[in-house]
Amino acid sequence: MRTEHLQFNNLSPEAFEWVQATYTAIDSMNVNDFGRMLAEEAELMFANNPIAHGKTQLLGGIQAFWRTINGLNHHFIKVYEIDHTLILEAMIDYTRKDNQIVTIPCTTVIERNAKHLATHMRIYLDVLPIYQ
Repeated sequence: MRTEHLQFNNLSPEAFEWVQATYTAIDSMNVNDFGRMLAEEAELMFANNPIAHGKTQLLGGIQAFWRTINGLNHHFIKVYEIDHTLILEAMIDYTRKDNQIVTIPCTTVIERNAKHLATHMRIYLDVLPIYQ
């Protein structure tokens, strides 16, 4: 996770720390650390894939996606917080299996519960450039 291009941040210190921990886990493709950020009932909508229901299904889907790439790195541009909802704008560098890097814009909406665990994640991006 990188923030040198961060233009706007209205996250509380707690929320920014949560984002840093979550995306450090994601960018290192560490399923165990990422799983600690999720509620058991968490749901994930990733691009145009079917919605993953529950932490187990969500983590299985993420691991399946991670097996199709060699790495990823989020560069955050703008991050917003409204109540228990985070809105994150980023450019993501994906390292493809041929080791070429493609950069894709992404917006993610994350709803968290009172325990600060993600309950709903909606990731809007076009993954096609990863596989072309």
